[in-house]
Amino acid sequence: MAKESKMMRLRTVSAMEAVKRYPCYDKYDVGSSIVDLLADLLHLAAKRNYNTSEILTRATRHFDVERKETI
Repeated sequence: MAKESKMMRLRTVSAMEAVKRYPCYDKYDVGSSIVDLLADLLHLAAKRNYNTSEILTRATRHFDVERKETI
């Protein structure tokens, strides 16, 4: 497995900080907190008339590419 880049480390640390600031954050169930935050981000996207399916597809593609870069 390749070493995590400084940029990716910064991004994951920043993401964790965002999750911790989320009102429904549960330090004993971080996975659930991430799901709740993602769901609320999708509500925001829908409210602003963005295509939530396209957002999820694009985010998944970005994640897959970025993950492959660290393997």
